Amino acid sequence: MKEIVWEGYICDLYDLSEYLRGEVKWDKVNKKKVRFLVDTGASKSIVLEDTISGLRTIEMGKTTAQGVCDKPTKFRVTLLGIAISLDDEIDASIHEVLVPIEEKVEQKLQELFTHTNTSAILGRLSMDSLEIRIHPKTLQPTKIPTLLL
Repeated sequence: MKEIVWEGYICDLYDLSEYLRGEVKWDKVNKKKVRFLVDTGASKSIVLEDTISGLRTIEMGKTTAQGVCDKPTKFRVTLLGIAISLDDEIDASIHEVLVPIEEKVEQKLQELFTHTNTSAILGRLSMDSLEIRIHPKTLQPTKIPTLLL
């Protein structure tokens, strides 16, 4: 299956919070443009330490996750902002992402990112928070209609 890659942003938690409240414009948000490898099999998004360097985040503790390596591995849980440009608008949210702790895992992820020309994994929960899904024909992000039941 062909990799799905979307361009987006990893954002400073506090700046994005101000943007979401309408207190600052998008150009004032400290952010890094990234290429996400979209992975609906991954529950949470994964970023490397270098990718979030210079951005303010909140550390939420540590967790163990499996799938990246042969055995369960440790990750830091970090609260930060993720944004995708969709129909000339910025779709953004603040939520938890995983940052690998173990060097072996970081190296394996770096190899994956180099191979796919990406720098982060966009997981299912991030897509849900952003209210986006993969368009079945174009493979591009598309907005999920809000349903109130």
